[in-house]
Amino acid sequence: MKGYLKGLDIAINVIVLLGLMLLISGTWMGYIAEYVRPTYDYKWLCILGIVIGFILKFFNKIIGLVIIVVGFIAWKLI
Repeated sequence: MKGYLKGLDIAINVIVLLGLMLLISGTWMGYIAEYVRPTYDYKWLCILGIVIGFILKFFNKIIGLVIIVVGFIAWKLI
């Protein structure tokens, strides 16, 4: 059972990092493609929250994952 959970944890790490790169590139392209609106500042704050949640996940998995999910949802809603 432990091997399965370790594999799941590795998969979550990879998915979060790929999603984070996607959000960063999407936000950066928004800066380039259109007039910079104040909402992009909030998108960068969401990305910062995801990074903090990713780091926190190594110390407390549940709180870190909750922060990551909330950051992804908030970025999408902005």
